[in-house]
Amino acid sequence: MNKAQGFLEYAMVMAAVCAVLILVGRYVRRSVQANLKIVEVQVNDEMLANVPVGGGESSVPGSSEPTPGGEGGGWAPIPM
Repeated sequence: MNKAQGFLEYAMVMAAVCAVLILVGRYVRRSVQANLKIVEVQVNDEMLANVPVGGGESSVPGSSEPTPGGEGGGWAPIPM
């Protein structure tokens, strides 16, 4: 086997390895992003579950302002 053929075989193996790494990298990145999205949804659900609604309580921790609309939460309609 001459040197040129050996170099060519080495280059082909390296090209194949690089192609596989590029393709697998896309799947790994998407998998990581999907897991981060799952965690984000779980954290947001927990945050929403801990927010008091209505009853004149503050919807912002540490705030002395009541929740708009008083009991039941939401905004009170404007009388016409």
